[in-house]
Amino acid sequence: MTVDKSAFIRIKNRFVEMVSLAHKKVSTLVLFNDYFYIRIYSSFGELTIYVITGLFIGLQKTKTSSLMIGFFSITNIIFSLFFVLYLKLNVTGVALGTLVSSTLTSFIFLIYTFFELKKLININLFKNIGSVNVDDASELKG
Repeated sequence: MTVDKSAFIRIKNRFVEMVSLAHKKVSTLVLFNDYFYIRIYSSFGELTIYVITGLFIGLQKTKTSSLMIGFFSITNIIFSLFFVLYLKLNVTGVALGTLVSSTLTSFIFLIYTFFELKKLININLFKNIGSVNVDDASELKG
């Protein structure tokens, strides 16, 4: 599946128009571009978080989905403060904080989701690889 990059460019250009109408400073547009181009990479993590949240709500495990959103929010605050206050990255630091926290949260909860679904569905991925059922093989001969 190919991604239509022109759609992202149109969205970005529309936001630039809105920002340029409100603030005619060049520095605002530079900060906006920095923020936008970093935040676009956090979309994978955030969309994964939304999917996993919906899955756990559908499984009636709302504590897990609430824990995930809380973990994402707290790590987002911590990483953003670290990048902004300690590394002095300003707007770029806020975007990087969101990128790191969404990627970390989605990675941790993807692994957790795999093990939760493994318990529910009894997935044995590695147990059945390469095994041959002897009963089925003897039926084929006779």
